[in-house]
Amino acid sequence: MKYTFLLLIILGCTTPNEKKQEAKNNKTQYEELLAKNLANISEIIEGEIIGEWYDSTPYIEGKWTISKNNGKYYLMREFKDGSGDSQIIENSLPNGKGRFLYNDGRDYIIIDDNGNLAFYDTEYGYINTAKKLN
Repeated sequence: MKYTFLLLIILGCTTPNEKKQEAKNNKTQYEELLAKNLANISEIIEGEIIGEWYDSTPYIEGKWTISKNNGKYYLMREFKDGSGDSQIIENSLPNGKGRFLYNDGRDYIIIDDNGNLAFYDTEYGYINTAKKLN
């Protein structure tokens, strides 16, 4: 018995109570992250829609939306399979028109004269264009 207990300590095994506490901590962290994301989503949804575009590029086909709320601009993607994401983007020109930086400034998008959304990479240049939705 004494050797079994010592072996469990050496191997770093956890007791049932430690496992329960770890599961509780993970659940709490998940709930906090979920609440934060839901707050961000509701902030985005309540904002002014700057524009919506559709990108038919294979593997990334989907809808792009730029919105503004409380002085922040958001870029939202919804892919064909229903997944998506959003991020805060930086408007690098006044009046909310023109050029927006995203992906931590590595890429940028331009709303062109026709209202389409052109994507650029700071290293390689032009990537593609998403068509404006009515």
